[in-house]
Amino acid sequence: MNIQTVNIGEIIDDALRRLGEESDEFWQDFNGRFRIAKDEVLWYAWPQSWSDTTCGFGGIGLQAFTSSQTIVVEMTPLNEMFVYHAGRFAYHVPASDRFWDRVRRMRLPGALDTEAIEKLKLRVPID
Repeated sequence: MNIQTVNIGEIIDDALRRLGEESDEFWQDFNGRFRIAKDEVLWYAWPQSWSDTTCGFGGIGLQAFTSSQTIVVEMTPLNEMFVYHAGRFAYHVPASDRFWDRVRRMRLPGALDTEAIEKLKLRVPID
């Protein structure tokens, strides 16, 4: 069994940094600090199974069922979700019914599944 550990503090810091790179200056004060309070950042985590050891990132890996932590960091004031698989940033999407459906099923797409990621962004009823 492949056991991986992740540091949730580092992942939240990474999500905040990425938010700062992608948002306007409104969300930062004059020192570059974020105006998002700690109680406005939520996170969810669960083990997710993958068909190979790349955990949804592609590349060279073994064809062996692998379980790794999927972590979602939610920035509640912005309704933005940052997804990490095995401690690595995968993608960021706005929250939607489709996204929450996948979270409930604990089955988010890997970083290279662009078609599934684009479907998560749609704000239309779930198929």
